[in-house]
Amino acid sequence: MKKLITIAAALLLGFAANAQVISTLGYTFDWAPMKNEGRNFLTCEMSGLYAGALYNYVLADFGLGVAGGAYVSFTTGTDRVPNYGKDVLREGNYITREGHRHIAITIPAYVTFTKELGPGALFAYAGPAFQGGLLFQQYTKTNFEGNHFSGNYFNRNYSDRPYDLKVSFGAGYRWKFLQFDLGFDFGLIDRDPSYDYSYRIHTFKLGVSYVY
Repeated sequence: MKKLITIAAALLLGFAANAQVISTLGYTFDWAPMKNEGRNFLTCEMSGLYAGALYNYVLADFGLGVAGGAYVSFTTGTDRVPNYGKDVLREGNYITREGHRHIAITIPAYVTFTKELGPGALFAYAGPAFQGGLLFQQYTKTNFEGNHFSGNYFNRNYSDRPYDLKVSFGAGYRWKFLQFDLGFDFGLIDRDPSYDYSYRIHTFKLGVSYVY
């Protein structure tokens, strides 16, 4: 993980002298359809926050550029079962809720396009993003017997893959020192290497940023 943070810092500082540096904060939603022999039996639905620092380096006069940096995300939420709904069991006053939580650091490498529009600028981006998972954990929450949390599926005691390569795209609007954007990250790597089971983690982001 120290190497991952070092790479992110190098990417951020490499262009900082000649680039727009951006601090960003926003809402993020992760969903991970879990499949057994190709059939979806559960979807992890997790919402939370992300925060980080990015840069945008304009390469050409017509608005073409590159962007990179790093951000950390934390999401948690109740699972969804096909043809049933949220994985919540209610029996009288007894309530059991099944869910997951996910913490990750993501390092994007985007191609950007910016176009002056009105008082600000419209922009779009697309490209790959590398993600290192710090925590992926299942939980059971009850209102009587307390809460139970599994081990971290990304540590050495489990076989799940902590790393992912994502295809990302998004768009937004920049006005003076404020920037608003939304984007999607689609996970390409099956995080469960077992024969029968598979899942990929995808992300929706909605953020607000300060442009220096």
